[in-house]
Amino acid sequence: MMMKICLWVAAGVAMSMAAGCAVMPYQPAANEPMASVKYFGWGSPRICKGGKMYSLSSVGNSDVYQVPVGQPIAFGANLQSGGYNVTYFCNPWLGFTPEANRTYVANAGLAAAGRCFIELVREDNSRETGVAVEPTLARAPSCTAPPPAASAAASAPR
Repeated sequence: MMMKICLWVAAGVAMSMAAGCAVMPYQPAANEPMASVKYFGWGSPRICKGGKMYSLSSVGNSDVYQVPVGQPIAFGANLQSGGYNVTYFCNPWLGFTPEANRTYVANAGLAAAGRCFIELVREDNSRETGVAVEPTLARAPSCTAPPPAASAAASAPR
């Protein structure tokens, strides 16, 4: 019986990893320029760079995350909300090209009828509101390659 439980747990972990639930954290190269994103949304922020998905770690104990600059990235979140026997899952994404030494503000969440959203602006102290529209906003670049953790699990011998 214990062997069956272990097999079911192992299969569940492998399936979760293959489905993208386990995502490796982004590790910047030495001296890689970064931009800050203040994230006030639900869920776990993620990026897609070079076709691979990465999780982000906050700076200290804050809502600030570092993202690579100089090339288009996808920025998104893994959202989940539940109650009253209904669970919503969604993964909103947007694309933009972060600039070095710039700070962005992002928000993501669930709207009416289980629809999700994500939004991003850049900080701009010359504006009355303190923010400005991000001019590089675009559709999120494709993130077709499986996350590094899933690649290892998917290629394991059976």
